[in-house]
Amino acid sequence: AGKTKVVVTGAAGFIGSHLSKTLLEKGYYVIAIDSMNPYYDIRLKQTHLNQIKALPQAAENFRYHQFDINEPNRCRSILDEEQPSVIVHLAAQAGVRYCQAHPDEAENNNIKTTRLLLDLAHRPESTVKQFLFASSSSIYGTHPRPWKETYVTKPEGIYGESKAKGEEMCKGIFEKNKVSIAAMRFFTVYGPFGRPDMAPGKFMDIIHRGKVVPVYGDGSAIRDFTYVDDIVQGIILIIEHPNFEQFEIYNLGKGTKTPNSVLDLIKSIETNLNKKANIHFTDPMAGDVPATQADITKAEQAFGYKPKYTLEDGIKKTVSIYFRNLPKYTVVLLYTKDNAELLGQQLSKLDSQTEKPQMVVVIDQSQVPNHVANQNVLQKYSGWELVHVKVAGSESVANVWKTGIGYLEEQLGEKKIESFEEPSNIFVTLVHDEVKWTDTELQDSVEQISCGGYEFVSNPRFFLARLDLIQGVKETLRGETTKEFIEQFKEVLSTTENTRKFVQ
Repeated sequence: AGKTKVVVTGAAGFIGSHLSKTLLEKGYYVIAIDSMNPYYDIRLKQTHLNQIKALPQAAENFRYHQFDINEPNRCRSILDEEQPSVIVHLAAQAGVRYCQAHPDEAENNNIKTTRLLLDLAHRPESTVKQFLFASSSSIYGTHPRPWKETYVTKPEGIYGESKAKGEEMCKGIFEKNKVSIAAMRFFTVYGPFGRPDMAPGKFMDIIHRGKVVPVYGDGSAIRDFTYVDDIVQGIILIIEHPNFEQFEIYNLGKGTKTPNSVLDLIKSIETNLNKKANIHFTDPMAGDVPATQADITKAEQAFGYKPKYTLEDGIKKTVSIYFRNLPKYTVVLLYTKDNAELLGQQLSKLDSQTEKPQMVVVIDQSQVPNHVANQNVLQKYSGWELVHVKVAGSESVANVWKTGIGYLEEQLGEKKIESFEEPSNIFVTLVHDEVKWTDTELQDSVEQISCGGYEFVSNPRFFLARLDLIQGVKETLRGETTKEFIEQFKEVLSTTENTRKFVQ
């Protein structure tokens, strides 16, 4: 028999991409559909897609179609051409608050699409035997916990209502022995490359970057935080256990006996990021329920669903992947004064690094006649963004370095280079005399940052500091000579509070 063909809508999204990868690894054939809706940064969806395509199984068993499911002809022709036996319908207008503000998009992307796919799956010539619909814990409203699938739904808000409507349509169209249909009620899903608008991913990024964490209410809200691999396990178990007798609803959550609060989440992120959060409590959000908690008995008994990840385990794994994939843009601020020969040696040493810096800013305090000689040296190097900044001979040492830092701040304002959207993506070192680095100095330091999320790494030969950290201390720095300035600079950075450092 051929491979089971599964259509995944919303396949470039968070859950969709994790599901697509696991299906491919398990030997399924995946037909991915995504409209690349810009509700959150499309570059993240592009990353998701690239990860799927990078799998060895993808070459033979993965097809990607980019279009909006609200195009009936396009949908029909893909189903006729690919002849799938399963549809997992994850595509939707995400965001409880966004849907509240844009009810038309919720109607189009959550209700009409579901109706269309259900109708197409039930045509006489359709090959579809199973239809899985992504519902949500938002449809419960307020009930005693934990929540069972049999509870009457009381959705609050347009997003929850659109999911309840989807379930009703599934139930209404179900006929015995035609198409097996299941609604899956997901509970607060988090994990690597998660949605940037959801608390786990959002808080992790904010705390790492040293910004203020907005918490609605007092942080006591309870959520059944569920790691994405556990959700994917549940979806695949439903595919493997179709029920043709009746329409099914399954809770897919962690189902913890004592679920975690938002403050528990923050504490776990702090521990794994090794950084304290700066929390700002705000008014509770209208429509937010005080608690969610899944009773997962039904899924456990029906097909052996068994979530593996505690919040601690899941956050630990998420943070390590987050550190690894963060942008780390390296900049060398290189001071030169009337010594083109030394400048040549410095650049040659930077050029022999196994991982070269992405930008070199030459801060040139030479006398005017020597600018040309320096310019000639600079022309030999092209492997990086090379900037030549001239400063007057009368400037103090501190101002010379601040000119270089100022250049980087201008780049932050212009955002021409993608990494310059955030100062915490930029890592800077200062060079003023002979470069005594090992050939792998930069590579090793970036690797340390990828492992530990450090903001400052330093050894006797070399250091690398995050630009937002430098911005915080630059006004306090003095120093008569460039050497004194750099020593003081390293001293201040290595004693800054709530900063992750790796000092050898």
